[in-house]
Amino acid sequence: MYLLHRFTRRLRVFIGKEKLERDMAEEMRFHLDERTADNLADGLPPDEARYVAQRRFGNLGLIQETARDQRGWTELENSLRDGRFACRQLAKSPSFTAVAVLTLALGIGANSAIFSVINSALLKPLPYPHADQIVDVLETQPDGRPNGSVSGGAFKDWLEHSTEFAHLAVYEDIRRNLTGTGAPERVTGLQASAGFLSVLGIAPLIGRDFDARETSAGGNNQVILLTHQFWQSHFAGDAGVVGSKVSLDQTPYTVIGVLPPRALYLDNVQFLIPEVIDAPNSYWGRDAHWRQVIGRLLPGITASEAQTELRGIKQQLNIQYPSWKVKWSVSVTSPHSGKRTFVGSSGPVRQPRRRPALPVCARRTAPGRGRRPGSGGRNSRFFRFFFCGSP
Repeated sequence: MYLLHRFTRRLRVFIGKEKLERDMAEEMRFHLDERTADNLADGLPPDEARYVAQRRFGNLGLIQETARDQRGWTELENSLRDGRFACRQLAKSPSFTAVAVLTLALGIGANSAIFSVINSALLKPLPYPHADQIVDVLETQPDGRPNGSVSGGAFKDWLEHSTEFAHLAVYEDIRRNLTGTGAPERVTGLQASAGFLSVLGIAPLIGRDFDARETSAGGNNQVILLTHQFWQSHFAGDAGVVGSKVSLDQTPYTVIGVLPPRALYLDNVQFLIPEVIDAPNSYWGRDAHWRQVIGRLLPGITASEAQTELRGIKQQLNIQYPSWKVKWSVSVTSPHSGKRTFVGSSGPVRQPRRRPALPVCARRTAPGRGRRPGSGGRNSRFFRFFFCGSP
């Protein structure tokens, strides 16, 4: 209550500053006149009486400053005075002012952008149901560094023998030439195995997900899921889009569904097509790395428990791996554990000893090596960054 009373009193003084100054000057003059009158009554001459009264009264300027500090809002007044002075100085130098304002704007913008990335990637929970169950699964090299991508054979081993995952999916980023919906254009998407949307815990807004036949060798694999943004921009939000044809690299695909808005939280992903395990003309050996793996743990299972199981599977099947991968292991990382693996994309690695001894986030795949022909690299890193904690 005391603080509120003090605040309101100082606010009234600040607003009525001119009246305060008048009252204070009048009060000082009254006391000085009273002492001067007392000195005159004691028989002193007028000039001396005034001088003696002023000496006994003290420094008028100091007394007024002390009164202002006790009754006013000095800090606010000084801040406003400094602000007015700064504005006058800036107005005198418009070129300097422009540079200063631009520098501040760039600094604030850069900090805001960095915080937005850090907030979305590290602080803010993933925008999916039970996001704490989503994990990133990677193969690790003998020194413990995540390799950055997974071989198709290793994923098949995990899919067949693991019991700690509710869903486990492999995906890779791709780029295709789109025709049949207007002017030809280059589009980016993901080629994902069965269970990919189940890992994320999302369902199509329109239509359905891939079924078992569409993600199996010999089945109808020429189906496509559109992102909401792609559906709006190329089909004008037509609710009857299911069943339409889309041509990618002159191969017709049938639209079976549309994802919810920002379901993948990536603007550059425009479609999903099936990743078929052991499909013709694809390589699923244990020595070629270009795919990424994400999984959803069973309720009650931790990332550490799943990692222990996958490492045990690797040890049991070690004889089937290339000799240079005998000492490789497995890493299962939760996006909420604070142990995210910020790694670059890499592809088929047949002689790992020749790889440069750099942090994995600094590695880049050399032209012609480590990447499946026709696949992109940036999209995969973006997807890992936003969904699995790895850029």
